[in-house]
Amino acid sequence: MRTEKNKILNHFRKVDPELSKVIEQVDYEEWFEDNEMEADLIFKSLCRTIVGQQLAGSAAKAIFSRFENLLAGEITPTKVLSIAPEKIREVGLSWAKVRSVIDLSTKVTSGEMILKDLLVLENEKLIEELDKVKGIGVWTAEMFLMFQMGREDIFSWGDLGLRKGLNLLSNSQETPQEALESRVLSWSPFRTYGAIAMWHLLDNRD
Repeated sequence: MRTEKNKILNHFRKVDPELSKVIEQVDYEEWFEDNEMEADLIFKSLCRTIVGQQLAGSAAKAIFSRFENLLAGEITPTKVLSIAPEKIREVGLSWAKVRSVIDLSTKVTSGEMILKDLLVLENEKLIEELDKVKGIGVWTAEMFLMFQMGREDIFSWGDLGLRKGLNLLSNSQETPQEALESRVLSWSPFRTYGAIAMWHLLDNRD
């Protein structure tokens, strides 16, 4: 359950009034998945995240639809492992993404990764677990936590857009890293909303 926007706004008006003006303009409903994350949806959502890496939304959606059709709508680790890698590649995944989906499936079926346990892990531990899957990495894990799992206190320092947004908000390209980190820390426990505001700011530059 996400926090009401008024509560988020009141927090940012206290800790970062300048950013609160940007947050007022953001429609957060456009950014998050509609469904509450449950254990049986995590695998499918992780596959969608892997498929969508470095792709525009329309292309990612089309390829994932073909991937889903290949699996006859049964997006489970066992089903993925029953399909030849070449067949998965043919629906439009790169070989790196094929290996990533297979590695994820293998870790789940072997018990190395227990999906329902991911729901209760703290953010840093959850990112650490997802980073163990080939091809996911820290940035992808952070995006998954933000948009699929709805975690409200995530900020990705590895995201170039967020760094650009911070500089734009600060009206400076030379703000010391320590000052940027201190500013972002003040946004907690709602750093995800601050991050989205940075992307919104970049998307709506004059």
